[in-house]
Amino acid sequence: MNFKDLERLQRRIEKVQQVKKPPTLRMVVIDENTPEPELDQWTLCLKIEGKKEFN
Repeated sequence: MNFKDLERLQRRIEKVQQVKKPPTLRMVVIDENTPEPELDQWTLCLKIEGKKEFN
């Protein structure tokens, strides 16, 4: 194989190759007094609750 063959193969690979960017995953941490923000399907909301008194 010479250099031109390699370039041609590289161009074919680039055409065939699927280029997809994965979604950005987020995690929002809030306390119990903070209202829950609007979330999309790729966002996780973690609500930290205060300590509860047990009798």
